[in-house]
Amino acid sequence: MLDFRPDLPRRGMRGQERPKQKYPPLWRDATVEQHIDGPDARGRYRLSVWAYNRCCMLQQYGPIRVCVMGDHGFLVQVDVEGDIR
Repeated sequence: MLDFRPDLPRRGMRGQERPKQKYPPLWRDATVEQHIDGPDARGRYRLSVWAYNRCCMLQQYGPIRVCVMGDHGFLVQVDVEGDIR
């Protein structure tokens, strides 16, 4: 077999494959928006992060954080919904 580039490793000699990212990377200058839904019947709010992808469509990034209103009026995270890898 003729090697055109002998300095490059062959198929079986390459390093390990990188794991794929769970959420696609944000492209440069993407506007990120946070949506707050709630309160529901138990007084819980859901925070989600959305951004426009290259096709100008809204896409959710990351898990949904479940929060409640704290003693001083701030949202305090109590749970995470979705995959958090």
